[in-house]
Amino acid sequence: MVDFPINSTDFRLLQPEVIELELEHFHQATEISAKATSEALSWQTYLNALALLSFKEWLSKRILDQIIHQNLNAIDTVGHLCVGEFKICVIATENLLDEVVNISRYAIEQQQATADFYALFEVLEEQEQAIFRGFLDYNQLMNYVQRFDLQLSADGCYQLPFSLFDPEPNHLLFYCRFLQPSSVYLPIASTATNTSLLLHPDFSQGRKKHLNEQNLG
Repeated sequence: MVDFPINSTDFRLLQPEVIELELEHFHQATEISAKATSEALSWQTYLNALALLSFKEWLSKRILDQIIHQNLNAIDTVGHLCVGEFKICVIATENLLDEVVNISRYAIEQQQATADFYALFEVLEEQEQAIFRGFLDYNQLMNYVQRFDLQLSADGCYQLPFSLFDPEPNHLLFYCRFLQPSSVYLPIASTATNTSLLLHPDFSQGRKKHLNEQNLG
């Protein structure tokens, strides 16, 4: 994978990509979140939907040669976009004041929820904006979790530093257009249990199995 270096001294000088939320986004997000089983779950689903719907529209205007699918429900609150053979997990938050990003254990440990890339959005409902704050790929995420032996928080999330995310959306566009899917090493379920994640020794076979099970395309 191509590495785009990020100078930490310039990190805050980058202008974030701001996506204006449309009335249709709010209507669809409300309909999706109404199916949630609790108030807390409903709100997170609502934020995720706003980020997902606006991001899909943003991507569709910049990647014209690939079909973009979306998947979001009110049960697991994890939203995905499929861009060609790549899967992007959309993470939505209301603010990043503490510069910590919470990623659900489900989003990185369950086979059906893992993604090639994890895109972070700050959703400002009153300002009607979804702000792209950065992304990282699955390998980077898992390397950090394992390197620092991260433990789950009380609400079942891994807490990652905001600075770990690449804030440049054009880098993500570059990957989706030109990167080979095999460059991101996704896990597959072991034969013993569907919840155990292993690194497959033959990635090409593991990737094919993963994509087939996800029914992409």
